Amino acid sequence: MPGGATHPYDLIVLVGDSLTQHGWDVGKHGWAAQLSRDYVRTMDVVNRGFSGYTSRWSRLVLPRVMPHYAGAQDSGDRVPKLQLVVLFFGANDAMFPGYKHHVPLDEFKDNLRAMVDAVRSPASELHSPDARFLLVTPPAFGDKQYLAFDDPGKGRRTELDRDNAGAKTYATAVCEVAAQLQVPCVDLWTAMEAAVEAKRAQGQASECDGYDEFLWDGLHLNDNGNDLLYGLVKEAIKDNYPDIYPDTMPFVVPGFRDFADADELAQMLDK
Repeated sequence: MPGGATHPYDLIVLVGDSLTQHGWDVGKHGWAAQLSRDYVRTMDVVNRGFSGYTSRWSRLVLPRVMPHYAGAQDSGDRVPKLQLVVLFFGANDAMFPGYKHHVPLDEFKDNLRAMVDAVRSPASELHSPDARFLLVTPPAFGDKQYLAFDDPGKGRRTELDRDNAGAKTYATAVCEVAAQLQVPCVDLWTAMEAAVEAKRAQGQASECDGYDEFLWDGLHLNDNGNDLLYGLVKEAIKDNYPDIYPDTMPFVVPGFRDFADADELAQMLDK
């Protein structure tokens, strides 16, 4: 391979449950896929979403799956930096007590703080001094839609295992932790609820109370829900971390219009 300076892509890591894992689903306008598209020439977007997981389980998994370069020796080559961590939890934690997934509210908040601290703390093996954070609340929850959804192979549910009141409680907790840690919060619950309320006020809500505008089964984001979250995340990055806003970041390697031939490109890459 030719010598010269290396140009690694810095990282954005998305950590969450199925709402993050499914964020890669381009068929439903996945919010993570849209974000990755925007950063394709500037940063790598890494999806660490685990379907069915809670903050309790993800706290245990995080040290084993988070990209990090603690202790990496810099021998003239630049090591990739973790620039942004997006934590998106609460939808499963909010299940009713007695269910395997239920995480009490105080523990939930402690888990969020611990995951941020695992990256922030100089004493942590995951310490990334350049990392910034976004916390995302769970979305609003469609109680009626969730019960009405006919899950292939499972049929319809006969009772709720969570509800929108619980989603609101856990969303509020995410906002509280974000304020305490002084990191931005993307309040998806409130944004979705406001849009649904507006539909109701206009008499346009469906028999599922309007939540099917953003959810395909009462819990997971459909095209509109993914578009909404993608827009909120991108806006939060622009407002809080403008240096990593994708629309204005310089390419890692030059665009083809920026050099005349291979020799000029090689010279640019060696800088």
